[in-house]
Amino acid sequence: MPTPSRRAALLAFLTTAVAALLLAFGATAGAGPLLAQGTPPPATPTPKIQLRFPIAMAMPPGGSGSLAGWVVDATTNAPITGARVCQADGSPCATTDATGAYRLAHLPVGTSNLRVTAAGYDVLLTHVDIVANETSTRTLALSAPLAAGQRRFVLTWDAQPPDLDIFLWLPDEQAVFWGMRGDCDQENSPSVPVGVCLEHDSRDGYGPETITITDMYDTGYYTLGVHRYDDPTDTIIEPSIATSRARLHVYDAEGLRLEFRIPVGEEGQFWYVLDLDSSGLIVPWNTVSDHNPYVGVSGMLSLQANGLPVKDR
Repeated sequence: MPTPSRRAALLAFLTTAVAALLLAFGATAGAGPLLAQGTPPPATPTPKIQLRFPIAMAMPPGGSGSLAGWVVDATTNAPITGARVCQADGSPCATTDATGAYRLAHLPVGTSNLRVTAAGYDVLLTHVDIVANETSTRTLALSAPLAAGQRRFVLTWDAQPPDLDIFLWLPDEQAVFWGMRGDCDQENSPSVPVGVCLEHDSRDGYGPETITITDMYDTGYYTLGVHRYDDPTDTIIEPSIATSRARLHVYDAEGLRLEFRIPVGEEGQFWYVLDLDSSGLIVPWNTVSDHNPYVGVSGMLSLQANGLPVKDR
């Protein structure tokens, strides 16, 4: 058994050896556990960096939704290929395919402003309603440029009610609507309104329905309205026309002039949109009710008094 002096010498030797090993591995007493050979030392903490601008766009309050649909010609309903559908600030954008279809994702909830362009057409600026976590559907109808003195009215809406009809009452108390389309080329019989025509009638939601005035009357005024068509042979009760979220765009030779949005929350089957005088002055009304906006039309043209014939479907 080692003597006390030998034990003291051995302890001193071991202490010196351990200290040498600690120095060899870069450790000091109280520095924590030793690292195995080849293990990298702990990383030096990276200082925090404050960015002036975020590197990713934060989602707006309330989340986001999507918009999809078709871009079509307002007078023929033909799809427009290669049209650009963008938020008004330029991003995001979508380009329509061969069927005229488009889709925009990650739009902020609420009213979104769109700018739609295509070669050979006037620019369309419109508002659409975006719902959180849903895809809204909207047909975007573009108008080709008009000649001086001409006017065009383009109606679009949601899927329901499925059948809205645009009407234009003329200064001479004639009317242009789905049952009397008129004649923009002035080639038909005098019994048909000339210088104005219904260029497209849609019966399955979305639109467009389009009326064009190619030759304005010299005096008097026009009244433009929209009617929710109710088939008298059908037992289905359609909702108020105000649920359609309809839009009415007004064009002249300078392009898009006005957008009317149907008032929400009102009850009725008629949307009285505007009056137009022979000089082109527009008087906006933008009201919904169950009353025909032009009570001066007589006979079969009086919707309020006599209704309409049943559409041939």
